Amino acid sequence: MSSNSIRISSQLFRDAQETGEFVARSAAQQVEFWARIGQALESSGIRSQLLLELLRGDHGTQSLARVEEDLRAAKQREQSRDIEAVKSGAASPEEMVGIPRKRAKNAKALDSPY
Repeated sequence: MSSNSIRISSQLFRDAQETGEFVARSAAQQVEFWARIGQALESSGIRSQLLLELLRGDHGTQSLARVEEDLRAAKQREQSRDIEAVKSGAASPEEMVGIPRKRAKNAKALDSPY
């Protein structure tokens, strides 16, 4: 994979180093991980204004309720797209399952007597 250099603040770099130590990531890997989370949040349908409020530290009850509302709406849109894909024949019901049936059948619960 190719890479490019970018400038980030010293504080963000230190935060990435510190956090990365706990999860065995380099500072660059941690920043990339955080960037992917941000990208996923934006593409999930959460309103950008809400993200800005959360970044500013406004974690009030209203903001959290709006996060839940936005996530619920995004999930409903995703489900609607999946249903339409199955109805139109563009996808099979098996493709819509998060964990393939064969993999789930062979899974073992950790620390379980079963």
